[in-house]
Amino acid sequence: MYEAIRALCEDNTILIATILALNNAYSAFKTTINAIVSADTMLETPTGGVTKSKNTSKTNLAKLGGSIAGVVSAYAVEIGDEVLEGEMKITESDILKATGMRPVELCTLIYDRASANMPALADYGVTPAVLTTLQNSYLDFGGKEPQPKVTIDMKKAKRIQVKGMFTDTDGILVKKMDKLIVNFEESDPGFLGAYKALRKPVKPAVTNTVLKLQILNAANDKPIKDARVYHDGTTKAKKSSVKGFVTYKDPPEGNHFFKVKHSLFKDVTTDPIMVSHGDKKTVVVKMEAV
Repeated sequence: MYEAIRALCEDNTILIATILALNNAYSAFKTTINAIVSADTMLETPTGGVTKSKNTSKTNLAKLGGSIAGVVSAYAVEIGDEVLEGEMKITESDILKATGMRPVELCTLIYDRASANMPALADYGVTPAVLTTLQNSYLDFGGKEPQPKVTIDMKKAKRIQVKGMFTDTDGILVKKMDKLIVNFEESDPGFLGAYKALRKPVKPAVTNTVLKLQILNAANDKPIKDARVYHDGTTKAKKSSVKGFVTYKDPPEGNHFFKVKHSLFKDVTTDPIMVSHGDKKTVVVKMEAV
């Protein structure tokens, strides 16, 4: 849903810009979405330290850095700070085209200027969690890869931050964009209708949302019975069946994380699993013997 709303708004940026409050709300929405994408990319990095695509890292860094710079620039205009406005005329394209360590230098400047203007920027979607994601992203791009143990610890902290950013994103939609978008009821009913269609909750007609995890032995792909599965950091576990399955009915839309334990196998923490309304999804989790 988030990406669909962003795509619709990107096709109508001139229209959105006619209402300053909506334009600011959309900037906050876009910044938070870019932070979630960057954080999710880091969470997908294997804990063994395998380096992900540099191009993907740079693309996500450019999107997040460019959107934050735009927010800071808009804030600078509002408070009449011409120096800050000039410094923050850094676009996604500028970061993408930069070579060597220049992308890191640009994003470090963005991070420093945004940090200096907190917490005023929080209303624009630039929260401490978003800034931490930007910092982690440019350090990662610059080659300062953490060791495996640090990566595991970072993933745990990042999962908590991502949950908070999803909450922030929903808040921007419900409290700001949904209320402001109605201004186009007469001037552009087509845009308003398309937006409302995307915001309408999807209710499965017959089937419920179902997420299944199947726990398998990595050595032979045989099911593991009685593995303990913890959902999103909870302390209460579900146990896998004879065929290795654990079932979750009607989980909320969004990313979900699981930790799997068994006395005969090494603990496994899953990467984020995205669930949408009406999904029927099975995810295989393989465990290695101790």
